[in-house]
Amino acid sequence: TGKVLPAVNIWLSAASHIFYSLGLGQGMLITYSSYNPSHYPIQANSLIVSAANSLTEIFGGFATFSILGYLAKKKGVTVDEVVAGGPGLVFESLPEAFGLMPAPAFFAFLFFFPTSPVLPLYASISWA
Repeated sequence: TGKVLPAVNIWLSAASHIFYSLGLGQGMLITYSSYNPSHYPIQANSLIVSAANSLTEIFGGFATFSILGYLAKKKGVTVDEVVAGGPGLVFESLPEAFGLMPAPAFFAFLFFFPTSPVLPLYASISWA
């Protein structure tokens, strides 16, 4: 009764976030697609990009909230009390998770290094 409506609002908010994140990059995707040969399957590529985006966000959510659940259990508090919500949620929970690992600097390097050469490359292509 009272618990179902907030759950529906949470799922609607998550679905709107996925659609917003897909719409945010449309201009860049159109620019990239102009370089494709004309025989490429546009519908299949669109579905692949949409599915990859959604699955990546779902995986990121599971990873983040798994970390928060572990931190809450370790501290003996509820998940609400571990960190404040909002856009910085990942940036507050990841450093704590890396700090709990046996070699925190090594695992942080493994996590962030693969993205460091790729992000500037994507940015340079989008501005070209």
